[in-house]
Amino acid sequence: MSRTLLLVSLAALAVPVFARAQEAPAAQEAAQTKPKVERTWRAELGELAPDFTLTDSQGAAFTLSAQRGKVVVLEWFNPGCPVVQDAHAAGHALATLGNESRSRGVVWVAINSGAPGAQGTGAEENEKARARMGLDYPVLLDESGWVGRMYEANNTPTMFVIDAAGKLAYAGAHQDESGASLVAPALADLAAGRAVATPRTKPFGCGVKYEAKAKLGQVAPDFTLTDYAGAEHRLSDLRGKLVVLEWFNPGCPVVKAAHEGGALEGAAARATANGVAWLAINSGAPGKQGATREENTSAAERWKLTHPILADPEGKVGRAYDAKTTPQMVVLDERGVIVYAGAHQDQSGATHYVDQALAELRAGKPVSVPQTRSFGCGVKYAK
Repeated sequence: MSRTLLLVSLAALAVPVFARAQEAPAAQEAAQTKPKVERTWRAELGELAPDFTLTDSQGAAFTLSAQRGKVVVLEWFNPGCPVVQDAHAAGHALATLGNESRSRGVVWVAINSGAPGAQGTGAEENEKARARMGLDYPVLLDESGWVGRMYEANNTPTMFVIDAAGKLAYAGAHQDESGASLVAPALADLAAGRAVATPRTKPFGCGVKYEAKAKLGQVAPDFTLTDYAGAEHRLSDLRGKLVVLEWFNPGCPVVKAAHEGGALEGAAARATANGVAWLAINSGAPGKQGATREENTSAAERWKLTHPILADPEGKVGRAYDAKTTPQMVVLDERGVIVYAGAHQDQSGATHYVDQALAELRAGKPVSVPQTRSFGCGVKYAK
């Protein structure tokens, strides 16, 4: 049977992947994916704070790097969270501190990283919260969650203080166990030209309402998996690069066709030569087709694959990404946001979707075909 006929015959296995999430305006997306200043991609004390551009609940854009020369406070925020509500109640740690700090020249912004539809999200609800709480500062909407994940903000409130040089000087809770502010003394230290005496504390509050499953337009769920050579790979360590995830099974005829004359032949080598990180993931359970170390290392040698093949024997990562077929492809932009999900190629083999998406991203363009239907063999999950 020819490769084309084989692909057509397996079309019945095609499945939809990922529900499209609400997406940010095109102008905001373009600004987020093309940073123009020196930057880091993970918040580390003493290091340059990761840059970002977000739009606030009134539609105005805010870019962190544009505030260089000023002290900046980032407050992770959710107006539906009881701990946030308590912190902003009269006489409590955040009731007036933000407004008073702004009057002294500090740039103070709140950030809501909740996914669309989650508790406390949306421009209207956050505008109402600003009025109700008397906030003179903006609430930035991070609906894709990429900024929150970059800062590893897991609770509301979580506070970050950035010094005038753009470096992270404080990270942690808004108050101590007695209710005394932890941010106010950090700001006082910086104002006096001193290093922050207590630069890190443990934040507490409600969990940030990130999207738990992989969705188009949302930051990709993080994972750590081990490859067949025994090395660990953490997805979030690749932030700042374009990333391709390929669901893989060397025993699947469609995978074989894709790597022997199809869209995936040499695709990873071309991509990695251009700085793209490519990870193959085998979510097959032990004892299932194509799941052994020998089968995967032999396939890598046969198809001249130099990128890692990661073992996901329990299928947790595959299920988080709703991977149902091999191959199934996911492309992440530099922010770690999913910008393509679906098939490796169209049924005719004429369009190679991943190559197309990567070329558009490198050119600074949005992905023109962000979602297709994957097809191939079913992922060999454990029962």
